Formats: sequence, structure tokens, C-alpha cells
Amino acid sequence: MKKHIKIILFIILSLAQLAFPAQMIMSRENVLNKGQVFKFRIKPIDPVDNFRGNYLSIYFSDNRVPVSSNDNYSLNQTVYATVENDIDGFAKFTGVSSQIPEHRNYIKTKILYFDYETRAGEESKTTKLVPRAVYIKIPFERYYMAENKAKPAEEAYNKSLSERKEVYITVKIHNGDTVVENLYIDGEKIEDYLRHD
Repeated sequence: MKKHIKIILFIILSLAQLAFPAQMIMSRENVLNKGQVFKFRIKPIDPVDNFRGNYLSIYFSDNRVPVSSNDNYSLNQTVYATVENDIDGFAKFTGVSSQIPEHRNYIKTKILYFDYETRAGEESKTTKLVPRAVYIKIPFERYYMAENKAKPAEEAYNKSLSERKEVYITVKIHNGDTVVENLYIDGEKIEDYLRHD
């Protein structure tokens, strides 16, 4: 009898261990199938040692989001940042909300810090600081690659950024979830770019 209980417990434990990675895979596939593609510009940053094992650290050109001076946000607060394409076809953050936006593309993120402006106070000769924008954490800051391509990819990535070539990543977004698709240099996937660079 005890043996049967042990077997049942073993099966339950095994299924529980498999459930979490299976859910992650299904969530990723759902975003890839249903998500909308956005292109995010990347910026260079020092030091230039961007590869950490098998992923490339990505730094974004713009994580600043305008807010109304009447909004009442706090540091490290969880917010939902809406994403739209600009006239050049690149993603930009257009607003943040403490509530999940309806019928819009958004990411779930946190507020890193504020950008303030000085305004006249209610009494004469006084001033006050009011927030005009927040800087948000970008939840997709890694691009994974095969380790044998890491070094040439790092060199091509840094060289392209220093030469001001167009470097960006594509990200699929669906209901606040995100999946990084590809990294592009001058319109080519980095894997293809490395074949002739």
C-alpha cells in the first residue's frame, strides 16, 4: 500500500515539475501566434562587453514616457505602458496607467525614476517640481544566441552601433506579454548579417 502511495506522489510531483515550463512554452507560443510586431531602436552603451554567456544585453533609445502633472505615481510602481508605432515604423511608449489598458498594445513594467519640471507655486516667488515624464524598465533586455556565435555577434553589434547603422529588435506583444523575435542590423537578421560581415 505504501509503495502505491509513493508512486502516486512521485507522479504528482513529476507532473507539477513539468507544468511550469510547459506553461511558459505555451505562453510564449501564444504571444508569437497572436502578438503584434513592434520594432525597438537600440542605443550603444559603454562598456561594450554586451555578451553575457549566450545572450546580448540590449539598451533602448527611449524608455521615457510623458505623464500628466496630475498623475500620482511612485518609484518602482507597477504600471502598464502603451506602445504605438511612430511615423517611421518604430515603437514608442505613449503613456502609462495603473490600470490595464483596453484594446491597446501595452507592456507591464515598473517606474524607474521621474523627470521633473519647475513650475510657479501658488504663492508668489515660489516654485515647485512637478513630474512631466517617467522612465520605465524595459522587460526585454536580452537577445539570446548560440554561444558559438556570441563573439562575432558582439563585435558586429558594437561596430554597427558605433557606425550609426540602423540596429533594432523586433518584439511581439500580446496582452502585456512580450517575446523578442529577432535582432536586425541594416535590415538583416544578425544571424544572416554575420554570414557576410
